[in-house]
Amino acid sequence: AKLVVRTAKAAGKLGKDALVVRLMDGDPATFNGLAEEATALHKAGIPFEIVPGVSAATAVPAYAGIPLTHNGSRGVHVLSASDSKVDYARSAAADTTVVLFATAETLGDALVRLRDAGRDGETAVSVTTDGTTIHQKTHTFTLDEAEKALAGSGVTGAVVAVKVTVKVAVSPAFANDTVEGETVAS
Repeated sequence: AKLVVRTAKAAGKLGKDALVVRLMDGDPATFNGLAEEATALHKAGIPFEIVPGVSAATAVPAYAGIPLTHNGSRGVHVLSASDSKVDYARSAAADTTVVLFATAETLGDALVRLRDAGRDGETAVSVTTDGTTIHQKTHTFTLDEAEKALAGSGVTGAVVAVKVTVKVAVSPAFANDTVEGETVAS
């Protein structure tokens, strides 16, 4: 937040037409620090506007053909797997879809914690890497199979894991002539 304020003040010295753009991936209001930066700019008297983006929490599952809700859904919980304070018991109900923002290093532990909190081990899990790119891959398995499936999956880098209550995914958006993706069932 300090860097944004400092940069905006420096740009302001260049003249009234100076503009600073702070670009964030996905939705700036989801795990991206928007509240802190907007508060700092407001306190400094610097005008700003927010242009919302599309969160990976909804974009990646949609592009992978995975609906987050259905007629029996009661909620969608978006969690950060790196947050040690997450109470997975709050997301253990079968009618709740869980979207995890995770890295390859934090994903397995988060899925084990969700299962240990009471989520049925037979629940379907989809892990999508490189979502909405031509390198997108979606791995599917059950919660009980997660540790073994992830160990042999080659999942690296940042991932978005979608824990869904939906039994069947729809046809993936990337399954067309211009963009290629891969679905891997374990």
